[in-house]
Amino acid sequence: MPCVLATPKQEVTDECKPTQLLQVARRVKVLQPDSPLLDVRRVKGSAAEDKVASGMEVAYSITYTPEDTEQFHYDLVVCTEREKFLVPCTVAGSKAALDFPDRLQFPMTPAKCSASQTCLVTNVGAIDADFTLTAYPPFRVEPARAQLAPGDTMQCSIHFTPQSTGLSLCVLVLLTYIKASVSALGRIASFHQVKL
Repeated sequence: MPCVLATPKQEVTDECKPTQLLQVARRVKVLQPDSPLLDVRRVKGSAAEDKVASGMEVAYSITYTPEDTEQFHYDLVVCTEREKFLVPCTVAGSKAALDFPDRLQFPMTPAKCSASQTCLVTNVGAIDADFTLTAYPPFRVEPARAQLAPGDTMQCSIHFTPQSTGLSLCVLVLLTYIKASVSALGRIASFHQVKL
């Protein structure tokens, strides 16, 4: 079953199609799950207990009816006369999603002087976003850790203190969701030396 987004009370249906690759016919069936959220029905092939010929497939319809938007995982048990194996079914729950500016361009900044930019961060996801922001020299970011409810916006300050002249093209901020994946935000900054 592919990973799909859960929506309460909306059914998600997919098919499981075990194919018989052995030289002899075998009985193949999917055990009915013990979860009330899943329903499995045979939709292709003959009666549930009939053998499946070599090279043939049977199809089972798997219907998931979520009660909420939490992630759901279940291992379906597929049995033959000789073995049992598991087919993982995963439904992705709601996730936090932060909207950062696509690009930040710092002005020309003298070496060993600081420049700052403020950007707005919005949680466009469906659940609270608990995250950390990490910057590597010559950059610094504030706040280092924050939490945003869905639809909320906050300001994030990015400070830049170059130590020499040149163009800095780098990954400026590393965004880490506390219970999820990692994203990198690329930024460009230029700096030059000022004659006094």
